[in-house]
Amino acid sequence: MAWNDVMVPMLRMMIEDMNSESYKYEDERLEKQLLLAAQLIQGGELDFPYEYSINIPAIILSPDPVEQGDNVFINLVTLKAACLLDRAEARIAAEQGIDISDVGSRIALTGRATNKLALLKPGSNGFCDAYATAKKEFMLGSLTPGMAIVSPFRVWEGWGEAGLEAFTDEV
Repeated sequence: MAWNDVMVPMLRMMIEDMNSESYKYEDERLEKQLLLAAQLIQGGELDFPYEYSINIPAIILSPDPVEQGDNVFINLVTLKAACLLDRAEARIAAEQGIDISDVGSRIALTGRATNKLALLKPGSNGFCDAYATAKKEFMLGSLTPGMAIVSPFRVWEGWGEAGLEAFTDEV
């Protein structure tokens, strides 16, 4: 299975773009967004076990992180791509934030921009915040950064049977 067959649906689920009859973003746009995120992360933010060759215009990522089993790369890049999309949408919303009043009517789009911008702040539980948390987890040695964010369960990494005793009544 190719990287774009896994990472594009992950990104779609994260940004709530799942209606296949009227996607907000085309697959090619999301593929390029993922490659941009990969380039930004690999270009100095973090070091991964594999060195990836990234060509954004040609939509090429080699070696394929899915085939390599590099879930760290997949999770972090997908979160970063979602963050970048949030930032772009916030910028667009801010530019469209108008407030027009006439005699008996009013059109106000500033609240939408305010809400979008609020998601970019630390502690907001937006994708940029989730990426920052996952990045810290990775830098602190976690082999599954972002797992609690991009999956429905938490992986208890590094705990042997002794670590699980804390969750049982048996001694």
